[in-house]
Amino acid sequence: MRLVVVAGSTATARIDGISAAGAAPDLLPHTPGADLDVVVHGEPTLAPVVPVSPTGCPTPPS
Repeated sequence: MRLVVVAGSTATARIDGISAAGAAPDLLPHTPGADLDVVVHGEPTLAPVVPVSPTGCPTPPS
């Protein structure tokens, strides 16, 4: 079985107050990949920690 997942972000996510993605604006492009890393592997393999929202919720929600 093959599963293909396409992930990305849009300029809308850069509007203040719209998205909680990315700990900082310069990290926003990396958020979809970091989220999929956790979905696929169950833990981050490319980063030292699980991404969290500004309210402390792990992303993607587990």
